Amino acid sequence: MFTGREFGLTPPMTPSLSIVLWIYAALMLAGGLMGFLKAGSRASLIAGGTCAVIAALTAAYQLPNILAVLCPFVVAAMMGRRFLGSKKFMPAGLTALISIGVMAYSVIALRLFH
Repeated sequence: MFTGREFGLTPPMTPSLSIVLWIYAALMLAGGLMGFLKAGSRASLIAGGTCAVIAALTAAYQLPNILAVLCPFVVAAMMGRRFLGSKKFMPAGLTALISIGVMAYSVIALRLFH
């Protein structure tokens, strides 16, 4: 699959970023599943599963590296907005915080601002 590395469009992913993305994928899948099982939320299951698949495929070098930044950004924005509305740290605040951390680590690991 085209990743952009062939043409120098994205810096190579570090092995540590790949590990972080695999962990993030597992957490997103677990969170989506938990939201579905506890609250019956299909939206949580679909969003968590989609984000998990994107993170896993990016970690497996099948999607462009920029998705290692964009996927956590979208999750952080959505869950951050939900946290600010509800003022409840669990689960929205924790998910936003984890996503911000993954996004920051991705930016540093990919050296997007050098």
